[in-house]
Amino acid sequence: MAAPLPLERDYQADIVANLEKAGCVVTRLNAGVARSFDGRRIIRLAKKGTTDLVVATFEGKTVWLEVKRPGEKPSADQRKYHARLRAMGHTVAVAESVDEALAACGIPTIQSFAEFG
Repeated sequence: MAAPLPLERDYQADIVANLEKAGCVVTRLNAGVARSFDGRRIIRLAKKGTTDLVVATFEGKTVWLEVKRPGEKPSADQRKYHARLRAMGHTVAVAESVDEALAACGIPTIQSFAEFG
């Protein structure tokens, strides 16, 4: 029996650590609702479909980044949100790995160097 894939949050933590190591400023966005610590108030977070991360690179580029486990696709709400951002001229990417996230942010990876061999 194959080992289960890590959770999306595990991929996200690895991606955030590597983007920050590369000098990016990474902001995690939380969508949905949450309750206050005392349970009496509902706190509304980012809108449904919002990307997982907003990444500011040292080159002045901003990338809205959706993190997915390998083989998973963005939801309908996420696709709609991505399309709206792209229509406004923003860069939106979906990443299943650290290398994909780095590439989306214009950061060279070991793989990109190997391609120029």
